Amino acid sequence: MTREEYDRALMDIDANATSARNQLAIDYCLEHNTVKLGDFFTDHNGTIKVEAISVCVANLCCVYYGPGYTKKLKPKKNTDQVKAWQCNEVKP
Repeated sequence: MTREEYDRALMDIDANATSARNQLAIDYCLEHNTVKLGDFFTDHNGTIKVEAISVCVANLCCVYYGPGYTKKLKPKKNTDQVKAWQCNEVKP
């Protein structure tokens, strides 16, 4: 085995390990996610109606996307998509 072959094999091992760690984090976050599409979610920035869900591997929490709503659950005039983090949830 040459040094180049060793380096290549080591990079393959690192790539596989990183991929496995990321998949483990995604599985963990989705298993502990209680919010479904269409639910209202409130964090410290406000309330949104969840239209999409992704995972933040670095923080081990879900990220929700959707339009912003007021405290009375009426759509805000600003129709931009808002991002809310599961780890910042405000419980009623």
